[in-house]
Amino acid sequence: MNAEQLRKWQEAELQDMLDKIAKHGWAVQGVFGDAETEAAPFAYTVGLTAKRLPELVIYGLDVGLAGNIVNSAATQMIERGEFAAGQEVGRLIKRFDMVAIEVLLPIDLRVAAQIYGQVRAIQLVWPDKEGRFPWQAGYGFPANVQPLMGVAPDVT
Repeated sequence: MNAEQLRKWQEAELQDMLDKIAKHGWAVQGVFGDAETEAAPFAYTVGLTAKRLPELVIYGLDVGLAGNIVNSAATQMIERGEFAAGQEVGRLIKRFDMVAIEVLLPIDLRVAAQIYGQVRAIQLVWPDKEGRFPWQAGYGFPANVQPLMGVAPDVT
């Protein structure tokens, strides 16, 4: 693919995202992980900024599952209001609640930033099978599986 073909492909992808936002109110962008760099896969919303809400992002899960989760969470947030940092977000996955944390620097949300400029974001953090979160002792996954992009809630 040459530079001109790449530019046209990027423009078409951006237009597709804008069309989805126009039709559904927001869209989801999935990003596959990279085994070589150990970068976690993630998915995030694009379009909640236009509703004066933070975008939502989740790391470390299959992109399809992550997309379903942020879609459900976006619906919940639109119906009930913005998630607060440290808030438990109920039953987006079987058996466990998630916790919302404010993303300090949402640099991974490239498509949202391309459309809206500066964006706010909330990360949905999922527990391990024992219900422990990354900031709790004994969490069952290495840190790179679900990187925390904000400050963990005070658990004292």
